[in-house]
Amino acid sequence: EQGGYQYLFLNNQPLYVLGILDQAYNPWGLYTYTAYDGKPGSILEDVRICKQQGYNLNRLHIKQNEPLWLYAAAVNGLLVWDEIPNSLGVPSDESWERWLEQYYLQHKRDFNCPAIVIRSLFNEAWGIDDLRTNPATQAKVLSFVKMQRELEPHRLVVDNSAAQGYPNRHIDTDINDEHVYLRDWWEWRRKLELIHREIYPGSPFNFHSGLNEPNEAGSFRQSGQPYIMSEFTSDSGKTLALRMFPRIAGFVKIDLTDYEWERNSAYTYDRVLKPAQYLDADFSPVGDEMEHSLDAVVLETGPINYLRRGGKVAVPIYAAAFHRKLAHSPVVLHTRVVGERADGSRIILDESERELPIRPFSVMKAGTVEVTRPETCEKVFAFAWLTRDGKVTARNLAHWVGM
Repeated sequence: EQGGYQYLFLNNQPLYVLGILDQAYNPWGLYTYTAYDGKPGSILEDVRICKQQGYNLNRLHIKQNEPLWLYAAAVNGLLVWDEIPNSLGVPSDESWERWLEQYYLQHKRDFNCPAIVIRSLFNEAWGIDDLRTNPATQAKVLSFVKMQRELEPHRLVVDNSAAQGYPNRHIDTDINDEHVYLRDWWEWRRKLELIHREIYPGSPFNFHSGLNEPNEAGSFRQSGQPYIMSEFTSDSGKTLALRMFPRIAGFVKIDLTDYEWERNSAYTYDRVLKPAQYLDADFSPVGDEMEHSLDAVVLETGPINYLRRGGKVAVPIYAAAFHRKLAHSPVVLHTRVVGERADGSRIILDESERELPIRPFSVMKAGTVEVTRPETCEKVFAFAWLTRDGKVTARNLAHWVGM
């Protein structure tokens, strides 16, 4: 705990959550895997994709997955955030009964699964549409949260994975999670700053507090829960932008692979890896895993920017130190600015290297990188990376083109 906000802890160390939403279906077997191992759509192939991309948590979305998948997650060290499938609409006696039936089935079968560390009872108020306005629905959900804590004290519970835009929020939860979808990088940056200011014990933010809409029921508040961005538009450098804000304890991107209209993943629906979209400082390609490291370095600007010839800009840099195995090793920040001419040739314009006075499991502002676009260059790239004991633990880049 730092200043009234928290992170999740694993084995007595803070764990920055690098999560992925997994709807767990494929074009061959739909909701059933093609095999345990050996081909795309198999259980081990999907778990391998998750680990290869650098995720430490899989948010299993609205599905009780197959026992073999949970076994594979456990033996491969993949944490699981599971959810209780539920209906839509306003609750009724029948819908409560069906929800409880599904809950008890999952509890009975998966109680001893060591991979499942978080359980969501509802998602975006599906099946409890009147959560915001109906004290009776809020009381029912509170009783389910109490039941979950009593039956499974070894797991964290999320009452309702919240989407304020709909609007629905929390009432009693171990994790203050939220879904936010924005396209523009700078709008996203402003939104994150607002969220960061509102994370503290006693804050009404993202809770049914009675202060949001005129007919909102409840007087619920934060009590120091970790805040996790559990769904968001993760394109255009938005994932690493989260790492500037120490009160944000992790994220869950969408999705493990492309699904229908959600097509922003590293893998296609049929489990083919897409071309890498990032560059390392030597201009070799780097995949989406660049965004999923425990350490992080952030250039406070969008990934693609405009700069006139002769123009200059100073870009703030942030560093986040959450590596667990190398937690007490020194963190060294490296920067490199490279200009690219019209013929494709490149020139290094500036380089720097310095050790950062950063504490384990913290975030710091680490100065700026100065970017100038020479008259002879069509593009300018700024690279930043962190090393510990000579090993690269985080990387990032931005670039500028003509106006």
